[in-house]
Amino acid sequence: MNPIPEHCFYISDPADLKFFQRSVHKRIYFGNEFCEFLLPDITQLKNMLEFSRRVNAPMTLLTPACSEKALARMRLLLRELPPQTEVVFNDWGTLEAAIEADMTPVHGRLLCHAKKDPRLGQTHAGMPHARTHNLQTAYQKMLLEKGVRRAELDNVFQGLDLQAVHGMSFSLHYPFVPCTVTRKCYYANTAMGNLKFRTITDCPVCCRGENIPIHTTGATLMMKGNAQYYANTSLSVNCEPPCIDRYVFTPVFPNHNFTEKAPLYLDWNRLFEIHGEETIWGDAPDRFLASLIEQNRPVFGNPPLSVLDLGCGQGRHAALFPNDIYWGLDISARAVESAASARKGTFIQGDILDSQVRELFGVSFHMVIDYGCFHAIPPAQRRRYFENVRALMAPGGRLLLCAWESSDAQTPVCYVKDQLPEWGVLPDTIIADAAGLFKLTGHRSIPCTNRSMLYAVLETA
Repeated sequence: MNPIPEHCFYISDPADLKFFQRSVHKRIYFGNEFCEFLLPDITQLKNMLEFSRRVNAPMTLLTPACSEKALARMRLLLRELPPQTEVVFNDWGTLEAAIEADMTPVHGRLLCHAKKDPRLGQTHAGMPHARTHNLQTAYQKMLLEKGVRRAELDNVFQGLDLQAVHGMSFSLHYPFVPCTVTRKCYYANTAMGNLKFRTITDCPVCCRGENIPIHTTGATLMMKGNAQYYANTSLSVNCEPPCIDRYVFTPVFPNHNFTEKAPLYLDWNRLFEIHGEETIWGDAPDRFLASLIEQNRPVFGNPPLSVLDLGCGQGRHAALFPNDIYWGLDISARAVESAASARKGTFIQGDILDSQVRELFGVSFHMVIDYGCFHAIPPAQRRRYFENVRALMAPGGRLLLCAWESSDAQTPVCYVKDQLPEWGVLPDTIIADAAGLFKLTGHRSIPCTNRSMLYAVLETA
């Protein structure tokens, strides 16, 4: 049986972690393959290592072809990595440095001499010579002798003739295919006022410039910094395991790195850790949610309600249930600690997507409120959300759901602190995701800043 391919995520700038999907990506590629001036600094590398540990996704460091000056800087980065961390090398000096530092070397895609002219996908796709490269049997055996057991590949339009030697694995990068890389960078030379382009030894730009379209022949060829590239959104290379056992997704072409040294939140727990006791969304409950609660309270009569607040954060909605049995659940241990010290109720750290979440509670809930948790859950995981919530509720229970409204379910409507993604919903998408578990009995759209919030009432089916 062929193994399930590993899905990975590649960025050069820590700010692009906002595109990371924990449910999909099991490994993080970080660094830069194209420009030595875009290597991360030690602070950025430590932040990424902390994030990879937190989300249980191993990190692979990518490196470019390095001058002696850059190689010395890169050696300092290697000292920060745990032993046997994967290091992608694109020159032989980096390979030797990685071996000396007890890293796991990976053959970079710039050293794979595939033909990368985008016109080949239209004019020469069926010709054998268009699919050739240097990763032939003898070359792979040489890499294995040096301890290199993985090579990175580009998803070129015309595909590749690929035969893996026993012991060698391949990773396929998509959708961007770098065609050329130069030390005589257009951006840097222009910024320095050089009329005749020369090799850059000290870059003043760090690729703050925009992507520049060059021409369209087979595909739109773009330039970013010292690299030219095109995008291929279809998988052209033979992707059947065991030939390819890893896919590396890049959300934006990774030739930039200008994140300031401000704190990166990286995930919800880190957000609350950095803010400490400071309230992030204020102390007052949302007045529209408060109204919705009072409208639905008579359904259950006079006894105290058992209520679960999903994504309770620092517990600001606990004040709406002074005479009820209130529980708060949040994925952030720091948020739960803050709520428990200031609010009345029982607060528990946990993940509503965890299959064991129901074991955290000894009661079934009449009412579950969700103000802002649902839209922080990737769309592919919403069905599991409804399944777990339904398992926690008593018959006839009500789920009061408040989330951003958007017709595009797959694209985040915003990023909290420019880093944490939130996705929107529509009544129709709620009905589809909750089918057989809940019935949508009412909803209302309320304008909020530059978008709208959807307030929905669902009853257990």
